[in-house]
Amino acid sequence: MTLLLRMDDKMNRQLTCEVTTSDSGSNLADELVRYGFINSEDRQTIANLIDETLKNRIITNSPPHLIEQRA
Repeated sequence: MTLLLRMDDKMNRQLTCEVTTSDSGSNLADELVRYGFINSEDRQTIANLIDETLKNRIITNSPPHLIEQRA
């Protein structure tokens, strides 16, 4: 999965990771908060986006999606 984050300084950060069936949007969003990539107030929104992406990936077996979030 690839995440494209646009930071307050208008710079983009691209994060890429492999996900497994044991990964969840909630756990991945928690890590993004822990490492300072997203605000804790945005955690649930990002978790939902990641969960939706993971669900679509499993159902359609399509290439990984790009999630864009403005931080």
